[in-house]
Amino acid sequence: TGDLDGMRDRKVIRILVPYSKTLFFYDKDRQLGLMHEMGVSLERWANQQAAPAPGQKLRVEFVPVPEDRLVADLAAGLGDVAAGGLDMAADGRAAVDIGGVLEPGGGSVIVTRKRGDPVASLEALSG
Repeated sequence: TGDLDGMRDRKVIRILVPYSKTLFFYDKDRQLGLMHEMGVSLERWANQQAAPAPGQKLRVEFVPVPEDRLVADLAAGLGDVAAGGLDMAADGRAAVDIGGVLEPGGGSVIVTRKRGDPVASLEALSG
């Protein structure tokens, strides 16, 4: 489920996020938090990199899950990216690949299921 072609076919990048007061939360009908901001930046970046045709833009969809389920649910294919306070030593580094920095100087990291090389570009997500 973490393949770029699958994301393009669905036109959705599913980001697993923990519900918390700072990382991801709802204020009435608005999504807010650090992971929401990261996802909005990812969506913008992905569409700039891919230069999609009209009607083919990727959009980010947030999937709130318990924080202790982020890596397991990612490995199970319930999302394409896990974003949150991940302790990779404890959460299962062997189960997923950790990509490079999403935004230079920003410290954001893309985490995908274990498939191959670290993510250096949007195309690298295709496995």
